[in-house]
Amino acid sequence: MSKKALMEYSVKNDLCIQDFSNGKISMTIGPNLHQDFIMNFHKLLTAATGKKWEINILKGPLGETIADKEKTIVEAKKKNVSEYPLVKKILEEFRGSKIETVIRKSIAELAESEPEESEVAFNQIETDEE
Repeated sequence: MSKKALMEYSVKNDLCIQDFSNGKISMTIGPNLHQDFIMNFHKLLTAATGKKWEINILKGPLGETIADKEKTIVEAKKKNVSEYPLVKKILEEFRGSKIETVIRKSIAELAESEPEESEVAFNQIETDEE
């Protein structure tokens, strides 16, 4: 795994930012955080912003990580979708099935993926003749 990927993983899963302001971050860290993370994170922030950063490590339980928050959002979307009447019927019909992924598309995206009316009409005529 690349250094950047490890850094991203750690930020999402192994720490909880308690306070963030210009040049200062306070966070609790998990037991799995690599020992060089804080030093590398400090270097990354300084290089990206051109400022010196103060990183404070707080004692206590880890708290809700970014990954935890993302999972909560995904689960809420699944629950929301499962309340749609059509989805309810499908889930009732296929007992034991569950929603794994929710992908929402904008109306513009849906319109792009829809066949044009002339294509639909042509396909219906061909089907009717057969």
